Amino acid sequence: MTRVRKTIAKRLMESKNSPR
Repeated sequence: MTRVRKTIAKRLMESKNSPR
């Protein structure tokens, strides 16, 4: 289940990139 981890990491990166 490495694809799931990549998806979570991408979402986490996007959330951190958010200015909110």
